Amino acid sequence: MPTAELTKLFRNVLDIYHREAFGQIELLEILYELANRQAMTYEILAPEIKTEIDSELSRLWNTESYDQVDAILSIVLTLGLESSFNKIKKSLDEDQMSSEIRLEIEQAIIEAGDDISDLYRGMKE
Repeated sequence: MPTAELTKLFRNVLDIYHREAFGQIELLEILYELANRQAMTYEILAPEIKTEIDSELSRLWNTESYDQVDAILSIVLTLGLESSFNKIKKSLDEDQMSSEIRLEIEQAIIEAGDDISDLYRGMKE
């Protein structure tokens, strides 16, 4: 699926979500699927939609639900969402959470490394 078409799908999903047509869980499930399709293009998502998704996931971030943490981590790492990633790292110091959630976050941070902005940097060299 071309990146331009995926960008339209991401935008439509966010628009529908903002009209409260479905909830957070459905949003995360759809974004997860679209993020995986985006990754298969080996292209970085357009900055405008990337910023929108990043902002929305930052707003949704909480460390109370393992499933939500897992879904958001996957989307953030797949799309290279820097603001959300920074918020996630900061939550380790600020939030109370289960040891299972803490471990999931710590492993994601190790996997991602220091810079998630360019997911394909290793392929360019």
